[in-house]
Amino acid sequence: MLDDLDRALEHLPDDLAEHPWAKGVMLLGLHLQGALTKLGVERFGAVGEPFDPERHDAVAHEPRDDVAPGHVAAVVRPGYRADNRLLRAAQVVVAKAPEPRAEPAPTPPRPEPGRHVDRRV
Repeated sequence: MLDDLDRALEHLPDDLAEHPWAKGVMLLGLHLQGALTKLGVERFGAVGEPFDPERHDAVAHEPRDDVAPGHVAAVVRPGYRADNRLLRAAQVVVAKAPEPRAEPAPTPPRPEPGRHVDRRV
C-alpha cells in the first residue's frame, strides 16, 4: 500500500501539491508508515548504500560516476524488515564503473600531393 501511495505522490502535478486532497494522501502515508514503525517494521533502501545481496535485489547495473561501484544508484522499490527478519528485499539499480573511453585510432599520415606512395608489403 505504501508503494502505491509513493507512486501516486511521485506523479502529483506541481499545481496540486498544496491541494487539501493531496495533503490528505500524504498524511495517510505518514500514518501508515508510523503504524508499521510501531509494529517494528523498518523500511530500507537508499541511494549510496553498499549493495548487499542478502537485502537487495539488483534489477539492473548501470555505469555511474556519481555513485561508487557496487553501491545503490537508484531504488526501484524499498525493502522492509522487522526484528532482523527480511520481509521484502529492496529492488535496486547497482552502480558500476563507467566504461573507459576508447582513444580514437590515429589517422595514418597523408602523402604529400604529387608523391606516389608504394603500398606493397
